[in-house]
Parts: sequence; C-alpha cells; structure tokens
Amino acid sequence: MPKHLVPPPPPFSFLVTQQLMSEQTRSCPKAKYEPISLIMGSTFSIQDPQGVSATASIVPIFYNIVSMSEQIKQFETIYGNLTLVKGRHATKTLLARSMFAVSVGSNDLFGYFESRSTVDPVIFINSLMTAYGCHINVSIYIISNFYSQYDYREIELKDRHIVKALYNLGARKFGIIGVPPIGCCPSQRIHNGTGGCLEIENTFARAFHSALDALMKQLASKLPEMKYALGNSYEMTINVINQAQLFTKFYLICADFKSVDTACCGEGWLNAEKTCTPEANMCSNRDEYLFWDLYHPTQYAAELAAMTLYNGGPQFVTPINFAQLVAY
Repeated sequence: MPKHLVPPPPPFSFLVTQQLMSEQTRSCPKAKYEPISLIMGSTFSIQDPQGVSATASIVPIFYNIVSMSEQIKQFETIYGNLTLVKGRHATKTLLARSMFAVSVGSNDLFGYFESRSTVDPVIFINSLMTAYGCHINVSIYIISNFYSQYDYREIELKDRHIVKALYNLGARKFGIIGVPPIGCCPSQRIHNGTGGCLEIENTFARAFHSALDALMKQLASKLPEMKYALGNSYEMTINVINQAQLFTKFYLICADFKSVDTACCGEGWLNAEKTCTPEANMCSNRDEYLFWDLYHPTQYAAELAAMTLYNGGPQFVTPINFAQLVAY
C-alpha cells in the first residue's frame, strides 16, 4: 500500500474478537482497555470466496452480499461493545462526532437487470427508497432476487431501516454516496455491440440519485440533529469518462486515464468476459485505468472519488461536502 494512503478500518468480523470477549469476562478496569479498532472506525463490507471485497445491497439480493439490515445488526453489536467499555454518555458523544458513510444501491440495480425483471421501474426505485429510509415497524414490500425473477414479499422491517435506525443508535453525520453510471462498467459494456455504455442502466442510476436526494431532504427535515452530504457518484464518474481534465483543473491532480472502458484485470473483450484471477490478463499500469475489474474502480480512481467527495463543489456533493460535514 502506498505510504500516503491510510489503511482501511478492519471489517466487522475482525472487530468482534476473542480478545474483547476475554477482556470483558475478566472484568478488567475500563481505563486499562480501549477497543482501539472500534474507536478508530469500522467497515461492514465482506469478501466473497475469491477474496474480492463485496459491497452491500439495500435489500437481500445475493447470497454472498450483506444486506443493510444485517449490517445495522452488526453495528448494534459494536454499539453494545462501545457502551460496555466507554459508557453510554461517552459512546453517545463519540458517535455524534463520527461520520457514517453509506454507499449502497448498485447491486440492487444490477440485480434488477440481471433478473430481467418486469417490475415497473418507478415502483422498483420507490421500493428501494422505502427500504432505505422507512420508519420503524412499518410493513414494506421488499424485493428478493433469490429466484429467477423479482418476488414481492411483505415483511416487518422493525428497526432494520437504514438512516433512521442508525440515527436512533446515535449517528448524526451521514456521508451518503449514490450510484455511479453502472451501465458504463466493463461488465455491462460487453452487452453493447459498440462497447459503449448501456444507457437504460444509466437512466436507472440517475433516477436512483434523484430519489435519494429527495429522501435525504425529507429525513433531514424530520430528524432535527441530522446532517448529511450526498455524493453524486453518477456525475463524478461520467465526468471522468467524458472529460477527465475537469478533475485535473479543480483538484490539481492528473486524471488522464488511458482507458475508461476496459478493466485492468480480466479476460476477453474489454477484459470483462471473465473475472480477475491470478491467471487473468493484467494491465501494465493500473493508474491509467478507471476500472480494476468488471465492476470496481482502481485504487487511483477510488482516491480521486474520495478527494471529490471531501472537497467537491455542489455539482458533485450536496448540500455540503464531506469536509464540511466532518467540521460540524
């Protein structure tokens, strides 16, 4: 890892350790034990069997992706551990000062298209928004892709909604990241004879962001202490694809990607017909590629996105950027 990059926080599965349990069992004085990994931060992503990091989905779509409801349950465990060690008041103060980053939705949109769903797009997007921000103990329709097509099932969500559940657990600052132009991923481009983006999928991504923007404004009006920054991943990514020099101008870094349509690691056309494996084709300089594999950005592209979220203007982050959110 380059020296200028900060290592990511440990995953949830690492945080709930035998050490923590044994320390609590022995009833060590609180002053002598600080769960440093918990205090510094935590992430709730997982890894698939090949070791590739997997993001969440709003609703349970794939067997190897952690849904947001499950991640909230994991955070409840961390909340309990922090309260035991630091006390309720100190935990409340710590969480209120922390920023909670939520980046979810792409897998849900991919699932819609991969299942060839016939659900009306408006109903589909609205269902995702309901799952994203609905109230406690509200019965909602959740979308499942466990079978070959989408199936509506009414369930009791209880306290497993996203923003309000986190708010009730003490979160006050939310860094929300929208969905990028998923139709421009190499995995989707190969389904277009020209190798161009699949615009129907990008239309869904734009609709998702518009709905998410409206939802966040609504939640902020109802939750008095809530502050948020909404990153427009669509605009950020499409601008890199269409005019990378824009970021060079504003952030004084070189964003001259040599390839914005081909994966650095993979096989076949656009390196997107097979996944990245030790035997796959590998580009010579990953910093010249927007995409690392079929779906995910390279580290350099991710660093560029992080800088934009942190310092970007209203074209990319609203109503404030992440730097301003942290300063609250």
